[in-house]
Amino acid sequence: MQNSTLPVLPQAVMPTIKVVSSTCNLRCHYCYYNALDQSRPNPMSTKTVTNLIKKTIEFVQDDYVHFTWHGGEPLLAGMNFYEHILRIQELYGKKKTIINGIQTNATLVSDRWASFFKKHDFRVGVSIDGPPMIQNAHRVLPSQGGSSRLVQQGLRALQRHDIYPPAIAVVTRESLGNARKIFQYFLRNHVRSIHIKECYEIDPSTGRPTALSVMPDEFTAFLIEIFDMWFDLDDPSISIRNLEQLVRGLVGGEPSLCEATGKCWLFPVVEADGTVGACDSFPIRDYHFGNINEMSWGDLFASAGNIRFSENIRQNEDRCRSCEWFSICHGCCLRHAHSPVTHEWHHNLFCTSKKRLFGHIKARIDAIHAGG
Repeated sequence: MQNSTLPVLPQAVMPTIKVVSSTCNLRCHYCYYNALDQSRPNPMSTKTVTNLIKKTIEFVQDDYVHFTWHGGEPLLAGMNFYEHILRIQELYGKKKTIINGIQTNATLVSDRWASFFKKHDFRVGVSIDGPPMIQNAHRVLPSQGGSSRLVQQGLRALQRHDIYPPAIAVVTRESLGNARKIFQYFLRNHVRSIHIKECYEIDPSTGRPTALSVMPDEFTAFLIEIFDMWFDLDDPSISIRNLEQLVRGLVGGEPSLCEATGKCWLFPVVEADGTVGACDSFPIRDYHFGNINEMSWGDLFASAGNIRFSENIRQNEDRCRSCEWFSICHGCCLRHAHSPVTHEWHHNLFCTSKKRLFGHIKARIDAIHAGG
């Protein structure tokens, strides 16, 4: 199936797989699944996971095939689930190199899980916002108790098996003014790769940012403070992933992070029932592609939902194409150029503040070059 709107359909895909959809053992206050029942495990069926793996391996033209197992909390699917996916991948992927990634809140990680991940070369990422005062503010158990102690236990289990996972850290209002404490916390706990994300959510009932949200200028100030600490440390073994990508782009390299490349199409979401939609920043109801049980990836990418998504991405990029920062930005993360209330597109809300960040980083780099 081909569509004239997309002259060349993608030949690669790196799906984000919601193996238990919204089910989670935490009740993070800023989670977009908060309005749903997160207590009932509903893992992806054997039929769906088999179709997903088989069709992804068949579709990807490269020698490497990536799967990212996500949630909710993906460990709630159980170890038998992941043993099963390995058998399916072995069956259909004999001529490919399979790369499995998993993003966990780390609270359920035991030595047994860590040993499993090590044995089967899973790329593990953990979601942790920082020291207990930050982590326990919003990443809480169903009882509303803090999760920091359990996360620390999971992190230690991974490290005992020589797994030093990168972290995704969400910046909330509690994080503001605590950049140094957060940065030092990660270094002290041997977390040497960090991706910093902003908590910025719109309340659909009011159309205004939620009380937890960090405003664009506040987030940029936080990133600048983190950047200066990281840059001054001058330790290549430590990565602030999104900032490192900007440095790469500013010195002539090519960023690979999705928010800096505009390649949103590369990372579709697959829900537990096989429903496929646009990247995790967009509700599937806005950009519904189809179902992996019924369609190939070629047909999903040629679907009306993806054609519309791709056209919206192109239109958004066209607004930014003349900007001096376009090559390292491509319009920034597009979730901030889309209204969850009206479902319309607009100029990226983080644009002006991000330009300040780009300028600061460039000035630091230029100062080094000027100093010889």
